[in-house]
Amino acid sequence: MAKRTPLYELHREFGAKMTEFAGWELPVSYAGILAEHAATRQRAGLFDVSHMGRLELRGPHAADALQRASTNDVSALRVGRAQYGLMCREDGGIIEDFIILRPEPERFVPVVNAVNKEKDLAWIQQLAGDRLQVADLSASTAMLAIQGPRAQAILQKLIPEDLAAVRRFGVTAVHLEDFGDLILSRTGYTGEDGFEILLPANAAERIYRRLLEAGGPEGIAPCGLGARDVLRLEAGLPLYGHEHTEDTNPIEAGEGRFVKPDAGDFCGREALKRIAAKPPSRRLMGLRMHGRRIPRQGAIVLKEGEEIGDVTSGTFSPMLQCPIAMAYVRADAADVGTPVQVRIDARTEPQEGEVVEHHFLAAGKT
Repeated sequence: MAKRTPLYELHREFGAKMTEFAGWELPVSYAGILAEHAATRQRAGLFDVSHMGRLELRGPHAADALQRASTNDVSALRVGRAQYGLMCREDGGIIEDFIILRPEPERFVPVVNAVNKEKDLAWIQQLAGDRLQVADLSASTAMLAIQGPRAQAILQKLIPEDLAAVRRFGVTAVHLEDFGDLILSRTGYTGEDGFEILLPANAAERIYRRLLEAGGPEGIAPCGLGARDVLRLEAGLPLYGHEHTEDTNPIEAGEGRFVKPDAGDFCGREALKRIAAKPPSRRLMGLRMHGRRIPRQGAIVLKEGEEIGDVTSGTFSPMLQCPIAMAYVRADAADVGTPVQVRIDARTEPQEGEVVEHHFLAAGKT
């Protein structure tokens, strides 16, 4: 049976269409994907992301344990900041991408993908050894994301601290008398400004309602997984199981800046040094389609009839008013502007398109 977040009954009350994702029963949409996309891009969207895994490491050895797991430089993560990183196999294949929050000097909260939580928990605990215990906060907490140009103004109505002082990837711990202890991070998965809120599970419904009430004059909308996927694709953000798998590595995914071989002896370090020393054979790129059909994961990318890659994710972009996709493309055919075709299915002719940078959001806002 699929798991449910603390907001499940509220989602049903609000008329959400539900779907199963990563073993969870979650809202896919309320008023419709296009309306929720527009609300987030223009005003604010409120997302239940409680399916994400939330772990916790405390004590003087916590940073060292996470450094063994993360490709990034955990020693550079200051108190009150968040850091993106990847976990890799010994051969450099991606096990996970995650964000580490550091709200206190000896407290670290890794936020991981729902589908990988049990694997990640066991992996980090193995790397930590007997020096500390990795706690799983997922059942006792919930997580919300408020995203969009009006997100800060809406959240500020509930939070006494000055949110303007929290920079991008900033983290702050807040105590609210009616709700308990919260962790706010200026992060998100939409390409818009906003905050992700880690909070006690028993306060989730009350805070969700308060945010909708506070954001009513600002045009806030409850949003589901459908809009979230379109938003993250327009922003060129990877999804595990699509752009990230154990058969992909950070270099070909364009994430070499998050690999710091001098930071510590993390798993996959030597392999990634070797991989980074030579040009990748393929690159993660964007595709902008000229027709109206949407390429989905597994569709074949062609250049002059020759297979040069495959699609990892695709959708219709309301911002660009055309189908878009991300795809791993052979490096010698990955130049921006390269004409390509995509074989969407075996029954129809390949669709015309072109290679673009996969950060579509920047192109759509110029």
